[in-house]
Amino acid sequence: MSVFLGTNKNNPDYASSRAGFTRETDPAIVIAGRGAVHERVLSWYGGTTDLEAMSFPGSQESDANALFRRRGDGYYEHLFDQDFSFGNTAINPPRVSPWYRPEHTQARFQNAADDVPAEGIGTGWFYSVLGGGQELRPQTFVDRIPVDWDNSYDARMRGDFAVPTLFNGNFDAVFNPQGGNRTIFSSAIPGWSFHNGGEANSVSTNNLVDWRTVPSLSTYLTQVGYNPAQSNYALRLTSGDSITHNRFVVPDWGVLRLDLHTLGVSSQNPGIVSVSIQSDEPGYQNYLLNTISLSPASAGASQSDPMGQYANDRYKIGYGTQGFETFHFDLPPALRGKVATLKIEVNGGTVYLDNVFFQSKHLLFGNPTQNGQQAGTEIIRNVNNYLIEKPQYSLSYNSSKKSPNWVSYQLDQTWLGSASRKTWIQDPELPLLQAEPSDIPDALYSRGHLAANAHRRRNNKDVRATFLGTNTLAQHFDNNDLFLGETPNEPAWTAFEKYLTSLVENSSRQLYIIAGGYGSNPEPQRRNRYALPTDEPTKPVLLTDKGVTIPGWTWRIALVLDRANQTPNDVTTNATTYAILTPNTAEPENNAPRNPDGSPNNLSDFVNPVAHPFSTLSGLSSLPPINNISNKLEWRNWQNWRVTVNDIEALTRLDFLTNIPKDIQESIEETLSPVITP
Repeated sequence: MSVFLGTNKNNPDYASSRAGFTRETDPAIVIAGRGAVHERVLSWYGGTTDLEAMSFPGSQESDANALFRRRGDGYYEHLFDQDFSFGNTAINPPRVSPWYRPEHTQARFQNAADDVPAEGIGTGWFYSVLGGGQELRPQTFVDRIPVDWDNSYDARMRGDFAVPTLFNGNFDAVFNPQGGNRTIFSSAIPGWSFHNGGEANSVSTNNLVDWRTVPSLSTYLTQVGYNPAQSNYALRLTSGDSITHNRFVVPDWGVLRLDLHTLGVSSQNPGIVSVSIQSDEPGYQNYLLNTISLSPASAGASQSDPMGQYANDRYKIGYGTQGFETFHFDLPPALRGKVATLKIEVNGGTVYLDNVFFQSKHLLFGNPTQNGQQAGTEIIRNVNNYLIEKPQYSLSYNSSKKSPNWVSYQLDQTWLGSASRKTWIQDPELPLLQAEPSDIPDALYSRGHLAANAHRRRNNKDVRATFLGTNTLAQHFDNNDLFLGETPNEPAWTAFEKYLTSLVENSSRQLYIIAGGYGSNPEPQRRNRYALPTDEPTKPVLLTDKGVTIPGWTWRIALVLDRANQTPNDVTTNATTYAILTPNTAEPENNAPRNPDGSPNNLSDFVNPVAHPFSTLSGLSSLPPINNISNKLEWRNWQNWRVTVNDIEALTRLDFLTNIPKDIQESIEETLSPVITP
């Protein structure tokens, strides 16, 4: 929403503007008001909070800074630009149209008698219960706009999350930060006014650096498709610098996250980035959330203590010397909904900070709702919909099923690499009952990644995060890995993962991927993975019941965007969306003779054509183009398992991509997008 507070004559929007804010209020000659706070704005707010005061600041007898609340206050001529009031009324009517003006025909409001509520007549305050005009609220048939809608007026400010967030967490809400016309009067960074903790050497707009001017980010800029038409600033802090955010209300959910780039790391003399929160709540006057050590994360070669290694690497540098690496900070529950400030301080080294928000990048397009409820961190309420936000992905965990409801993550070229696989461990960040690695016997089932290991292989730190139990579904090998020795050895699930990788590995596209399971099979059976093909390959082996739900189906959704750093408001109806739904069962057997190495010598024949398994599901609007699958090549083709996003929503009762404007969301969720050639 944009409100024009005042415009001089012959300028655009003069007719619809409001008086009272056009004349600069600083007493200094020539530079009056430039770069300063309009005192009249403070007076206006004073009039909304104190109904008894007549001036602000100043004595009650003086009208030097008089408050005005209604049309009758227009006699304070000094409040108005001459173009707005006391003109030649024989030619033009007086333009006494203050911010508050009555817009109702009732005489008691037009006359503004002393015994009627005069605060904000015709405005939001007036229509509140306290304002007295509740019964006069205008009626509208326009759909309500959600509070988290990004209505930033200036494109320069795009990228900020709406609610919950910190204002200017991306340091971009500054016009020409080093410009002389601006900094001669103010070098303040909007949103971060307590520079350097109030000390003498203040952090200022001189610390704002365009990504393009940092040589160590050159490759990173190419990978994410940096848009030179829209500057993207980061905050540069060197040893001894600190910056504090203005007072804010800690949101009800969401980790604190920040993106960090550093010029170098050292194991011997690492620098430290301290992140603390300050509140009037007892015990939290200066509460250290955690520190980032500018030392390298471990090489990950040792498997002797994988859980300890995961915890040890959490606040060390894995990718931060190549590009921006995300770090998360857990918040004390006692501070939720409370007023606080946030301080970031550097001791040793140089860092660039960006995107300081209370929101994971992996939930940028929405926290999927389950039966209308978002995942959260209140254990009792969210025991089966518990939210965990990691730098590598976000997820909802279901304690009753000992498995995730969904895992959501962002993918672009910067996440790809060749780091090796790790050992499965339990998730130390989950305070609920969870499966042990041994609950899914390796010889019987694949511990299937939802945030794909192939999509997080740029370093050992990120790979290890994908080998947590909270990122695991028990999958049949024919759905995730296939029987050893068979060619081609990629089931549809794995082939789709590889296709998504191909979309980003040589481009600046970004993908938002959500994956999970549907249904269950109480007695899933699978041949022994390590049995020779000639040793009764169809003989069933029962999975020992450890309380882990084996889904009957697995699903994955992908939103494909042309370049990185797009926001929900940038999505159009032309956006590409894919969704697949694959059966979590052994594929039909082929009785054809096998080659000496155990591989089948003919993939073209099943004993009988297999009825399409989608026929067992109800409510799907878009079945794949075939009614029967006649051979294994068709079974392993991911495009034969495509459905719409709406189909997945209908089955799971989850709502996806909720941060995208509703009409666009509905359009892309009901469409089977054309398959992009990588």
